[in-house]
Amino acid sequence: MKKGLLDGCFYGYHWGHCHAIYQASKLCDELYVSTHTNEEIIKYKNKTPTYSYNDRIFMLEQNKYITKLLPATPYI
Repeated sequence: MKKGLLDGCFYGYHWGHCHAIYQASKLCDELYVSTHTNEEIIKYKNKTPTYSYNDRIFMLEQNKYITKLLPATPYI
């Protein structure tokens, strides 16, 4: 079984993010996704996210191609 991991800011969640998740899901049997906290995004991208962390988690939970959402990952 092939597992995939995709992390991202998703701070302005849009069609392109959904399509990237879809494409990643085609490369594996299970796709795990994580997003960064607002603090990480502000620190490294110097931008305030359009959506809060909780809103982004809610939106990602609705994506049928994601097997499981993981806790927030550090921005590298």
